[in-house]
Amino acid sequence: LFLVQVNPDTGEARQYAPPEGAGAWAFIAGPDGCIYLGTWDGALVLRFDPRHPERQIEVVGKPAKSESYLWNYAVGRDGWIYGVTYPQAKLVRHQPRTGALEDLGRMHATEMYARSVAAGPNGKIYVGIGTVTGDLVVFDPASGQHRSILPPGLRSEEHTSELQSH
Repeated sequence: LFLVQVNPDTGEARQYAPPEGAGAWAFIAGPDGCIYLGTWDGALVLRFDPRHPERQIEVVGKPAKSESYLWNYAVGRDGWIYGVTYPQAKLVRHQPRTGALEDLGRMHATEMYARSVAAGPNGKIYVGIGTVTGDLVVFDPASGQHRSILPPGLRSEEHTSELQSH
């Protein structure tokens, strides 16, 4: 794993490696101007501050002890960086201002993958769940509650039953 910083005006490039992490999937520009990566070999949150490249890539921490992958990130209206995980389909978050890391729990009772995440203009966080029983979950940061919002007829179990009856 390494991050490449390129100056588009000069073509000059620099490479930065973290002290931990063999690979990363999640990648986002945070509200603090730093670049955040999420590893696939330990579910670590990594940070690179382009204003302080001498610090290299720093390990922020591991928001969920049980998780192995951080798949994707989204920045919420509340300034938190939300991430989705494997193998317990969790939603986690990091607050760049304070350094806080939180495990918000499983977003599905049986699925292993929470692969996509999006922040809505309403302040809610949306999580795509898969792979056996697909689902779409909304998390409300104000209440801490989450629920499925996948419309009836689009749930995997219903499609499977429908196919078997034809």
